[in-house]
Amino acid sequence: MVEVQDARFTNDEWRTLQFAVLRVYFRVAQVDDTIDQRERAALFDILTEVAFDSPVLSEILRSMEDDFPTVFTAYLQDERDFVTAMQQTRILLLGKLVPAEVERFIRDLLQLANHVANSSATDVFDEHNISQAEAEVVQSIASLLNRS
Repeated sequence: MVEVQDARFTNDEWRTLQFAVLRVYFRVAQVDDTIDQRERAALFDILTEVAFDSPVLSEILRSMEDDFPTVFTAYLQDERDFVTAMQQTRILLLGKLVPAEVERFIRDLLQLANHVANSSATDVFDEHNISQAEAEVVQSIASLLNRS
């Protein structure tokens, strides 16, 4: 697994943040019980092409891209449930980052969730039209991270 690049975080903490990205992705992509081809492509767009304001999130994504198979395998072995993991992510961010960085990270994580939700739109006119279930998942993530 790629070692943490930000000295504020231990390797275990870094993995928690990497896993938060994957948890958000899968939570949104699987809300309709299937991950379609556009949603699969969205994950790799997020890792390689989508720009985020949060330097911490950007670095996490770079570290995931550098060794995705290892990160993904470790994620699959992580036994934390979604709610616990998101709460731990929030606590970790608050303990390690200044408030403005926390806000940027959470805002970008929600942007990531919306990117996945928007990826499965059926045509050009649906580009920003996400399903009710996807919207509820994004809102629940915002709530768990205490951002309404």
